[in-house]
Amino acid sequence: MYFKVFVSSYVKADYGCSKDLTQSDKTRKLFLDFHNDVRRNISTGIQPNRKVYSEFLGPAKNMYKLNWDCDLEKKAQYQVSSCAFRVAPGSCLLSMSQNSVSVNYTSGKEEESMEVALKSWLDPTITYGVPPHHKFFYRLETFANVNIMIIAQAKIE
Repeated sequence: MYFKVFVSSYVKADYGCSKDLTQSDKTRKLFLDFHNDVRRNISTGIQPNRKVYSEFLGPAKNMYKLNWDCDLEKKAQYQVSSCAFRVAPGSCLLSMSQNSVSVNYTSGKEEESMEVALKSWLDPTITYGVPPHHKFFYRLETFANVNIMIIAQAKIE
């Protein structure tokens, strides 16, 4: 007999980001929790994958919990604000890997829009699957490891 026990505590997130950044702390928390949940699921080998390859992704050896970085958010906001995505999606930020998704939302629907964007990032792993050899597959480009590595390198510089 197996039991799953979930322990949780509620802590109001205060990221301390400057007010000139447009995301709310609620949206930051949603974004960060989503990524950390996926990372936790991959690291423990329970993240769903397309069954043609294997039922689950992982486990991973060195996958750590992410923390929010207001400076990185500021850089991302600056890069995005200088882009004209409607003219040519992905036409800017050419010096770094990128994922772009355009979601129209009305005032007060920021969290719902973020959920749509996050789901669109993860969906290819279930629709197309991650092959066991982990080689690049064009349908997984939004989920590819290289995007994360290049962003991490941009932060270190």
